[in-house]
Amino acid sequence: MPSPSPSSSPPAQDSAAKPVEGAAAAQLKLRRWVHELNTPLGVILMANSVQKQQLDDLRRQLDPQQAGAAGLLAELQEANEMIQASVQLAIQLLTAPAAGQPSEGPALNLAETVAQVIALQRARHGGVELQISLDIAPNLRLMSEASDWHLLIGNLISNSVAHGFQGRKGGQIRIEARQLPNANLYLRYADDGVGLSEQARQSLFNNGFSTRLGQGHQGLGMGIVQDLVSNKLGGRMQVLPSSQGAQFSFELPAKVFQAE
Repeated sequence: MPSPSPSSSPPAQDSAAKPVEGAAAAQLKLRRWVHELNTPLGVILMANSVQKQQLDDLRRQLDPQQAGAAGLLAELQEANEMIQASVQLAIQLLTAPAAGQPSEGPALNLAETVAQVIALQRARHGGVELQISLDIAPNLRLMSEASDWHLLIGNLISNSVAHGFQGRKGGQIRIEARQLPNANLYLRYADDGVGLSEQARQSLFNNGFSTRLGQGHQGLGMGIVQDLVSNKLGGRMQVLPSSQGAQFSFELPAKVFQAE
């Protein structure tokens, strides 16, 4: 009986080398892409800074009696601040050590990330005295994108400043997070502002609703938060009853773990 002919399949190491080479090429391409993005982002920051100066000059020259013009100017300044904060965040994310890593790369330290968001929000709302306390374990980590937390926490703080602390020098905010027994993440946000009326509670998550509509606020923040939590993060959000201020709770099916 003739012996079977030897297999003509290529050595295993040849087929394994291709994905490695492909991954290296993809990493190189991504690094070049990040480098090329830095220039236009820097130009946007510079142009936005010039526009901010022009808006500040215009505000100083504006007649206080022109309420309509003042409202429009406030909207333009708010948009300018959002562009500034968003571009700065984009640059931070692009130049972070984890940039170019796959989504299952290094886990995000939640306490550090939220602290970064708070620092940006303090800079954005420089004229407001914000007392913000955090109750997040320093070793609490999760597989998540930092940009989602900048959007989530940033909009909550901006909402407190614009609505909860209206007419005040500032206010207090408390943010806490912990891992639930089902391994999900529980997040609670509370401020000591004016709170929410029943109408506001019913309409809060509708895009375009604002308790200060027509006063430089477009009513998009909480709608964005709801969309992020429900659609992208797959979680749920609740408005909690409160005798003072506004309180929200979130349950997010994140991959949470306590680092050693």
